[in-house]
Amino acid sequence: MIRNIIFDYGRVLVDYSPEYLYKSVFDDKQEMQWFIDHVVNAEFHTALDLGTPTRQIIEEWQRRFPKYKRELDIYDSDYMRLLGDEVPGMRQLINDLHQQGMKLYGLTNWGQKFKLVYQQFDIFRLLDGQVVSGEENIVKPDPRIYQILLSRYNLNPAESVFTDDRQDNVEAACRLGIHGIVFQNATQLRNDIASL
Repeated sequence: MIRNIIFDYGRVLVDYSPEYLYKSVFDDKQEMQWFIDHVVNAEFHTALDLGTPTRQIIEEWQRRFPKYKRELDIYDSDYMRLLGDEVPGMRQLINDLHQQGMKLYGLTNWGQKFKLVYQQFDIFRLLDGQVVSGEENIVKPDPRIYQILLSRYNLNPAESVFTDDRQDNVEAACRLGIHGIVFQNATQLRNDIASL
């Protein structure tokens, strides 16, 4: 019996992409892509998601990449332009799952800027609880952050489903006995939950 659905946030509930911000900053698309791949990359986002003060990370990366001081400042000052809209179909799915009696939770890698994001998107307030990496100083796929969620809300892993757009995060949940679904879109997720 599945009783609990656990959602990642970025690219699952809310669309997110550095391109949304930087396509209007860079004239050269190839340079923009290099900047995204090598400067505001996975290492950069992990440092932020651990809850380190945003300005501290920006300044550290500016020392590493002095050519991109302005572009890194823009990441900080115009952060909300990294975000698109709610992912299509997810609000309706959340409402439908609630009507079916499911308990719904969030488990997200997000740093200090999440406070701004949470204020902007009320879809997060449809959930019954959440764990945010920047508040715990642990990021997925570290098993400890999944265990925090399970313990805080007294969830049985075998009765829980976790969905994330990243395969490694889903696999980490599965190793703890949680059912895992790699997210593609709302229709696929709805069908995969139904099949469980």
